[in-house]
Amino acid sequence: MKEKIHLKTILKKILWIIGAILSGFIIAGLISGLIYEFFGLRKFSWTGFVQGSLFIMGGLVIIFLIYKKFIIKKVGEKIGKVFLIVCLMLLFLGFLRMFFFDYLIMTNDGLKPYINKWDYIIFQKINSSLKKGDIVITRNKDNFITSLVIGLPGDKIELKDGIFFINGEPLKNVSYNFYHVYGIDSNTGNYFIIVPPDSFFGIPTLLDKKFADNEQTMQKQLTASNNICPNNSYLNPKDNLCYCNEGFIWNKNEGKDAKCVKGIDLSIDLYKQSDIVGKVIHCFNIGK
Repeated sequence: MKEKIHLKTILKKILWIIGAILSGFIIAGLISGLIYEFFGLRKFSWTGFVQGSLFIMGGLVIIFLIYKKFIIKKVGEKIGKVFLIVCLMLLFLGFLRMFFFDYLIMTNDGLKPYINKWDYIIFQKINSSLKKGDIVITRNKDNFITSLVIGLPGDKIELKDGIFFINGEPLKNVSYNFYHVYGIDSNTGNYFIIVPPDSFFGIPTLLDKKFADNEQTMQKQLTASNNICPNNSYLNPKDNLCYCNEGFIWNKNEGKDAKCVKGIDLSIDLYKQSDIVGKVIHCFNIGK
């Protein structure tokens, strides 16, 4: 008789534990669902869902066991309550970091004056609306890229003599320095680029990237005059044509004044909105 009672007690405890775990997953799932759907997190991830659920359940179970089995018995109820409050606060902060906020350290001056090298960047993972002027973080394989949004789907982006034009209008109220540089879309050969759906055009504010490669499709040919080539170009004896030096493009839009000018590939500044990790909300430097 005692064995049956003992067996029933064990089964009840097992069922209680299973029920508690399932309830925890359901609660975590509801929280995750609210975060992903209503607050606009970019992309639902089952991995993130499972990690969040395990984090919440595991944290609560560990805190509860330590509190009941050790803290209460060894140090008393008052200190136990303090321990419980501190642990729950830490669990809550960990939850916020997992779903809402995170930080990175800026390792270059590419977004100066907005963000300086070695600044700590606080960014929010929840971002349902993307607008021009936002500073966002995207992930490319194992690298994080921070950029300033200047173009949204459908926008026509041009770069002429260091000035960006959005739908024909010069970019205003944004600090950037692209020197006397021109832009070209290496995929089409056009001196502009149209932002595709579900993408955005983002730039660093300081030009610190490799310039156009004269061996890429953006390479343009000029006819040599008396075997003399214009500035920033060289003569290819095989076809007696002038080719722009590396980092320069043939700016045919200048008409009679066409020449080789410093150029960059505009397509490298296109990013998928689905790759957004978060939007920068604050930055600071501990050394300041």
